[in-house]
Amino acid sequence: MCNVPATTEKSFQRGINQMDMEVIVNTVPLSSPVVIEQSIGRLRNVAGKKSVYVDFTDVGFASCKRQRQSRAKILDSKARKIFKLNLCKPF
Repeated sequence: MCNVPATTEKSFQRGINQMDMEVIVNTVPLSSPVVIEQSIGRLRNVAGKKSVYVDFTDVGFASCKRQRQSRAKILDSKARKIFKLNLCKPF
């Protein structure tokens, strides 16, 4: 069985305790180190499985770019590997 919880960033910060969570997809521009740590902390080390944190950023806005830079500092210190993809093609 595959459970896919959907939540907002406010409710996800507290109250969610999914013991076997392997993937988090973030679409919210975050810059608070505490909130980022809480989100990453929801991933669990499950024997024989890898955890993945996917972070989407709209780089069309300067404020989102700055928030991405703030997250990168924390994610770089936590992640074993980081892959950066540019999914946008210029018009």
